[in-house]
Amino acid sequence: SRRETLHQGHPLRQFLRPFSYGTIMINWAATTTLVSDGGAVHRFAAFEGTATANFIKSSHYISDLKLCSVRLIDNQKFPWIILIPKRKGVTDITNLNLKDQILLMKEIVHASKLMKKVFKTKKLNVEKIGNIVPQLHIHIIARYKNDLTWPLSVWVKKGKIYSKDNLSFILSKLKKVF
Repeated sequence: SRRETLHQGHPLRQFLRPFSYGTIMINWAATTTLVSDGGAVHRFAAFEGTATANFIKSSHYISDLKLCSVRLIDNQKFPWIILIPKRKGVTDITNLNLKDQILLMKEIVHASKLMKKVFKTKKLNVEKIGNIVPQLHIHIIARYKNDLTWPLSVWVKKGKIYSKDNLSFILSKLKKVF
């Protein structure tokens, strides 16, 4: 039932009132505080502009390394993480100072080894593209000779989001190793 179709004294409305008090304002405040331009997500991570919305909507937090935040891309067709350096305004590896460049490479190698171990693969695609999302990020994708797009890019097929159970399982596995 929709709220508009239930009269004020309806038992369901009476029952839900204590559980829904202020939820519209709470949700609105969370949205504007956390993910709006200049919100908390922007201040605590390196995201800027539409990059925030794209990364947040299409990925799930796994862990933080010394330089990078690690996120799982929500595409069950391919085991796929991204490393996002926690540096504002960085669009290319050359924008990082030398110390961060070296640390980024170490974190790419570390994450790559973990991806190979967790997903039992010998082949990874490790890519820095940034054509759509300018914020520097590195894709690490486990590949198999029998996957949907082998030997082509993973972008030739539309992604499919994880089921709730499968997402929980994959995130749990990755959080344990990271």
